[in-house]
Amino acid sequence: PFLLTSSFEAIPNVLVEAQWYGLASLVTPAGGAPESIWKDVTGRITSFDAPDLIANDLVTLLSDMDFRQRAKAEGALFVKKAFATERMIDETLELYGR
Repeated sequence: PFLLTSSFEAIPNVLVEAQWYGLASLVTPAGGAPESIWKDVTGRITSFDAPDLIANDLVTLLSDMDFRQRAKAEGALFVKKAFATERMIDETLELYGR
């Protein structure tokens, strides 16, 4: 599993890379981190201001073999789809009305 406990983030490349390698991820709701996971498939969101909640959520994630296997199976596919250059180009062109 991968744990990201940032208070401030943009789009965390390390989180994208962790999912690409099939690591189930637990992230705080900092910046673009929540948008960088496939919620409840490749990652889960925890608190950034409560260490006891983070610890509990991490123990839960470590204990949930089904979730970890699903994240492993789906991680690279999610990253390939969500962060593909073609998708970003298409969305940019759509934004500009082309």
